[in-house]
Amino acid sequence: LLRHADAVIVDIPMDKLLRELAQVVGHLAPGTLVHVQSHGYWPASRLAHAFGGRGLIFSDSSAPTHAGNLDQGVLTVHVRRQRLRFSSIGGDALSRLQMLYPGAELAEHPLETGLEGLNLRIHPGATMANLGALDRAVISASGFGFYAEGNTPSAARIAEALDAERGAVCQAWGIRYRRLQETLREVYGARGSTLCELIADCPFYASLGALPATAPAGWARGDLTYALVPVISLAQARKVPVPMHEAAVTTLSCAFDIDPWSQAPTLTEIGAIP
Repeated sequence: LLRHADAVIVDIPMDKLLRELAQVVGHLAPGTLVHVQSHGYWPASRLAHAFGGRGLIFSDSSAPTHAGNLDQGVLTVHVRRQRLRFSSIGGDALSRLQMLYPGAELAEHPLETGLEGLNLRIHPGATMANLGALDRAVISASGFGFYAEGNTPSAARIAEALDAERGAVCQAWGIRYRRLQETLREVYGARGSTLCELIADCPFYASLGALPATAPAGWARGDLTYALVPVISLAQARKVPVPMHEAAVTTLSCAFDIDPWSQAPTLTEIGAIP
């Protein structure tokens, strides 16, 4: 069946992406579109680097187009994200992407979807600002409202400082820069003037309620390895100072006892030429 597919949509954890796709790509015909539903971890570039000789087209976006929850066979739909752009490598994917996701637009460069990753921009600030609260919630086996009580002025200031650094990296690489506040308005329809107001008004974040207090530690394994470390590498290649990103990786690596550097993709793997 895969041999006759025009497009294949995959949702695979980033640390397993190459290994699991290696079992599939041999069954796909040249010209098949492989779209990865991920949070902007440059999967299209990584797949093109690994499997580029097979004539396949790889695409991704800065976030999955849809969000929901599957619990005991019951699917609860949370949101369809709007105004996402898609990277396409290996051929023209726009017509098929527009059939799958009406209104889809192509990014100008494959680096764009990674640099606009929502997890890259939302998770680190609030996680660093709430490490103590998360620890206490884990100890008490209670949930934590990451986007509610975790939405504090200090968390917003850290997120805004990280976002400003991201803007400098985007400028250095000639990639469009869409500020976090603008992204929340366009993607989620959030309203407000400050970042705290926009997060508080976001219907999707409100629908999540209290999350497991261990969730940010799980997010960090993907965010640091496949998003923040590559941003630091992009910054270093163009001599852009990013002390907040370096601090975020150092702090969260220590807090969650992980080593994101050893598994992080290289600049070549994410489609960047220094």
